[in-house]
Amino acid sequence: MLSQAKLPPHMWQDAASTFVHMHNHKPSKSRGMKTPYELWYNHTPTVGHLRVWGCLAYIHLQKDQHTQISPHVKKCVFIRYANDAKGWVFWDTERRREIVSDSAVFDEETFPGTLKGKIHRRIIDAPPLEDFQPIADDDPPIPDPEMPPPPPGNPPVEPSSSPEPSQPPENSTTSGGNNTMPGVQDPPSIPHLVICLPGAIQ
Repeated sequence: MLSQAKLPPHMWQDAASTFVHMHNHKPSKSRGMKTPYELWYNHTPTVGHLRVWGCLAYIHLQKDQHTQISPHVKKCVFIRYANDAKGWVFWDTERRREIVSDSAVFDEETFPGTLKGKIHRRIIDAPPLEDFQPIADDDPPIPDPEMPPPPPGNPPVEPSSSPEPSQPPENSTTSGGNNTMPGVQDPPSIPHLVICLPGAIQ
């Protein structure tokens, strides 16, 4: 009820009072299609005064509540049913006070509430779906703004669709000798020291 009427949480007592009032005027099969009001007062209640809680209402002001040139009606919000008087209780959103009146015109499809201006919404103008084009396989990838850019000097490597089998370099040997790779220099030769022991050479 509070969410639909756009009313603050501190008006939960008015919402609960309205719910109990409507529940007492609702018949039930367990009570023989009688209402709790009928069982208590022994007569059928009238339901012509029931209204949607939190809706907009135009209250007719009495002669002592307005001047000759001021408006004769006032916009308010219906918050509960009056217990000690005939009529309804309304909330004046401008002067922030309660008004009891039995002469009002209700707009039960409008909920002005008191939370206007506190809900911030941002409207984004999106293009229609017909303007969007499908992404083809050969289109370049869309850069991700959260990914850091690649370091300079290292161009991106594009994967080939059909990788060719690797072949051994031309100057590499498969049997005997040392395998050499292009662009790689051989390590410098290290002289070997030969020690001959007496009597080892005949």
